[in-house]
Amino acid sequence: MTTVKDEKLTVGQFVRRELDAEIRKVAATRNSAGYAGIYAEVARKVISAYVNLNAAERQAVFGALKFDAEMMTGRTRIDCTGGLGAASRILGL
Repeated sequence: MTTVKDEKLTVGQFVRRELDAEIRKVAATRNSAGYAGIYAEVARKVISAYVNLNAAERQAVFGALKFDAEMMTGRTRIDCTGGLGAASRILGL
């Protein structure tokens, strides 16, 4: 397990924490189109916090981001999957 800011978080816990924080930011602006951009931002944060992720871990992070994007699309009725291409490139997939 890698230490992030003196907290011991698994990659999954880190992804969830960052997703929740980004979702709150977008919700506060009331700009639902901004949801698509959060996935690339979270991918950047994961790569900078966990520099030694192997291919399977990167794929798992992308799977979590994709699942959240699909769920957010259902909730907002706005396509939130647009940022997944950038997230995939950032994760090196």
